[in-house]
Amino acid sequence: MDLWYKRPLCTPDDSRCFQQSYKKLLQEHLHSPVFDFFKSSFKMSKIIVYTQEGFEGGTAEFTNNVQDLERKGFNKVISSLKVIGAPWVAYYDKNFAGQQLLFEEGEYPSLEDNAQFSSLKIVTDDLDDPEITLYEHEWYHGRSVTLKEEINLQNINFSDVASSHKVRRGVWVIYEHSHCQGRQLVSFPGEENPKYFSASFNDVASHVRPLRPQS
Repeated sequence: MDLWYKRPLCTPDDSRCFQQSYKKLLQEHLHSPVFDFFKSSFKMSKIIVYTQEGFEGGTAEFTNNVQDLERKGFNKVISSLKVIGAPWVAYYDKNFAGQQLLFEEGEYPSLEDNAQFSSLKIVTDDLDDPEITLYEHEWYHGRSVTLKEEINLQNINFSDVASSHKVRRGVWVIYEHSHCQGRQLVSFPGEENPKYFSASFNDVASHVRPLRPQS
């Protein structure tokens, strides 16, 4: 934006002329394609939650992680929500624990996991070049498979087999059933899960996919 060399044709003492000229110049740039690109690139990511379905009832807006929704007056009451920008993970328990569910950008007028969530985490991690290794047994033993893209585990004879994993890069979602259905296990970069038993996910994983950067 060449704001610095386009000087208004005003006399040094005519401050009103300077103000009007720069105001006009600024307005022209605010509606330029370049400004629109930067505006979309730096869009504020947030989640808006509601206590009733259809975006009704009490509401709250969050832009950062919420470790304990009870402190915000929204513990186990969220019944619909909207996600703007980055994805969010909702957890059944406080401190980002328990069963979890991923919400990507969009509107959710009703939820299968209605009034269950106790904490929320925004996904801000680097999503480029994802990589995860699944292991047949707990503590990273037995057969293993390293993945870098979404896959139905039935296609590689690894469905209902995995019992532990290590995430090297990216954020990964592991699904209970094929075609991204059923319960979810969301894992972040560098995260290691030595056993799925505590999450009741042992020998049930059927589909795996990494989150991709927003275009």
